[in-house]
Amino acid sequence: MFHNKRHPKEMGADEIRAYLTHLAVNQNLAASTQNVALSALLFLYRYVLEIE
Repeated sequence: MFHNKRHPKEMGADEIRAYLTHLAVNQNLAASTQNVALSALLFLYRYVLEIE
């Protein structure tokens, strides 16, 4: 929802960085929660979408 329902294949490192920054700055999430979000995104891109 953060990027208006854009497909992950259409986004790159800048969009991921913006989302993780949003979690840290605007949502005040703990560092461990941010790490879980990053791990989930890495899994999505590497193993589901097969994009490094």
